[in-house]
Amino acid sequence: MKARPSNEDGTQDAKTSFASDWKELLSGAREWTLKIVKEPYQTWKSRDWHRLADLYSISSITDVLEFDSLHEALRSHDCVPDRKTLLRIGDWKTPRAKRWLGENEDADIASTTKRAFQIVMREKTLEASNHAMELLWDDDEGLYGLGVPMASTLLTMFDPVNFGVIDTYAWYCLFDEKDIQTSSVAHWERYLPLIQRIAQERGMRCRDADASLWYAGQIRYSLSELSPPRNRA
Repeated sequence: MKARPSNEDGTQDAKTSFASDWKELLSGAREWTLKIVKEPYQTWKSRDWHRLADLYSISSITDVLEFDSLHEALRSHDCVPDRKTLLRIGDWKTPRAKRWLGENEDADIASTTKRAFQIVMREKTLEASNHAMELLWDDDEGLYGLGVPMASTLLTMFDPVNFGVIDTYAWYCLFDEKDIQTSSVAHWERYLPLIQRIAQERGMRCRDADASLWYAGQIRYSLSELSPPRNRA
């Protein structure tokens, strides 16, 4: 193994000793990101939203590829076709939910999600999404292990233009409310209309708007959790 470069006094230099041809570009993107995520989303211009969406797609490449693959599967069947696909969706959104999602049978999954998707195909409103969600978790005909966040994921993977995934980081970025469990219909009713309005105003899909908020929100959250630097004697 090649030794790490040393300074003239024999001590090792822990700083990066190389620079790729992307370094200047990425350094600029990093500085811009650290600045924009601290600003209220209402001040972001369309360019800022689009940049955040691009940064999300680069930083979460495998998540984007899996989302696109699942979107194609749902659209080709007009439903979640089986347990295997539902578990993939669970793994993408909330892996801990897979133990409950796996209790559902293939036929029930396909039938219930087809009827839910038919509702939002006819109408893209909040009321239609509420109706679809109620069907997804109905005690008699719904699916086991679904809550509002997972139901929002199903609707978004089926129709990313008109729906978005509700998430605590996106919520934090929108409402400056930290560590909120976005698990109620009331949260969804506050979230979706705002995401739809932002998407329309900024020329984006709802999914791209919520991904921008998730990306900015998780960085903002992490920065808020950092310990302040200690004064050195």
